[in-house]
Amino acid sequence: MGTRSLTHVYQGGKEVCCIYRQFDGYPSAHGKELIDFIRSGTFVNGIPVGSRKERFFNGAGCFAAALVSHLKGSEAGGIYLYPAGSKDCGEEFTYKVYCGDYDAPGIEKITCSGHRRFSGSAEEFKTFCEKDDE
Repeated sequence: MGTRSLTHVYQGGKEVCCIYRQFDGYPSAHGKELIDFIRSGTFVNGIPVGSRKERFFNGAGCFAAALVSHLKGSEAGGIYLYPAGSKDCGEEFTYKVYCGDYDAPGIEKITCSGHRRFSGSAEEFKTFCEKDDE
């Protein structure tokens, strides 16, 4: 049996998407992968001309699409898109990623609920995930 999780991505208080993960949803796996992905790119309001070699997230929608692509890869199963607002799907952990509006790009806050709880900055979340012992 897998450790299921839901990841909700928000921008300006509105949910952009909900990602369901079938297994490895605990902080030291999914949480760490989530924070490593966040740190792999730069949030912007408009993609700079001539800079396509870097990873940019042009707002929460772009970030969410890139995150789904990263998590899903080319494998069947494992990662699914659920309707915004989904809950009570058998998840043991729920992650919420709050992105700033276009005029303030970036991650404002991340939360994790389950048998371990967290609410804070992306940098603090990295430390939280590294301390997880499942």
